[in-house]
Parts: sequence; structure tokens; C-alpha cells
Amino acid sequence: MNILKNDINELVMLLNKSKNSYSNFHSNGQTYKLAKKIREDNLAILCFIKSLENNQSIKAEILLLKAHIIDWLDAWNKHKLKGNYKEDDIFIFNDYKKFPHSVEKKLEIYKS
Repeated sequence: MNILKNDINELVMLLNKSKNSYSNFHSNGQTYKLAKKIREDNLAILCFIKSLENNQSIKAEILLLKAHIIDWLDAWNKHKLKGNYKEDDIFIFNDYKKFPHSVEKKLEIYKS
């Protein structure tokens, strides 16, 4: 298995982890505690994709994903500043670029 394929498999795993956290957030009260888990997952993805930005075959997808995560983190931080949230407090914000699903489709092609 080549390096790119290993990296893509790792990225897909990280994205799935974040997607599960997001689903859990929506299914279990949209609390600050669960939002922090999504934030943690998104930071891990952002850190990981920095090593992939120069790979021309997936650069466009990585840049889309990076833009989404940076925008999401910025919206999270702005919302966090609005209050002193406790773990079980509702924590909902929507002012960010939606997840680019085209990224998942492209990664699946490279993963195969």
C-alpha cells in the first residue's frame, strides 16, 4: 500500500470519527460537552491534513476540507465567547460553511 493510500485511509478514519461525534451531538441533546468532542475531532483532522496539502492529486479536496474546518472552528470560538457554557448546556451555532461532501466521494475513489 502506498503512502497516499495510507494517508487517505487515515483521513477517512478521522472523518468517520468526526461524523460519528456529529451524529451523537444531534442525537443526544446538542450539548457543549458533545460539541467539544466534535471540535477535538476537527482539530485532529486539521492537523493531519496539513501534511497532505501539497499532494496535487487531492489538493483541491484538502483545501475544501481545510476551509470548512477553519470556518467551523471560527464559528465555534465566536459562539463559545457568547457565554460561560457548562457541559450539559445547549451549544448550537450555524454560521459556517457546510461540510463538503464531494471530499468524501473523492477520497473513496483514492481509497479503493
